[in-house]
Amino acid sequence: MGTVSTNEFRKKLKIMVDGQPYEIIENQFVKPGKGQAFNRVRIKNLVTGRTLERTWKSGDTVEEADVTYTEMTYLYNDGSTWYFLNSETQETEEISKEALNGCEVWLLDGATVEVTWWKDPKSGATLPIEVIPP
Repeated sequence: MGTVSTNEFRKKLKIMVDGQPYEIIENQFVKPGKGQAFNRVRIKNLVTGRTLERTWKSGDTVEEADVTYTEMTYLYNDGSTWYFLNSETQETEEISKEALNGCEVWLLDGATVEVTWWKDPKSGATLPIEVIPP
């Protein structure tokens, strides 16, 4: 994908940092009385789920992350692998426990989740704001 300047930073923008995809959670533009303006940004790693805070000088550019999302329905698990039904292709997909980043404890049978794809493997799953039993 292309590059994004710091003046284009906004919530939910996906960027690459240190070879990993991140989502911007919070962006604050700071213009001190002396010195150069900068952006203080809180970002969430889409692979591990961890958040961190970074700063970029005003005008810096970063690479935009090439991630896609697929809506899937949770079917069942065998303890190490969780199985989902792809809503578009009607195929069963397998996602490892590590990729679920701890949200597997909240999954109910038939729950709809948004799965993040980065590169070839499934990067993780995001639960909906409200978990409503089917």
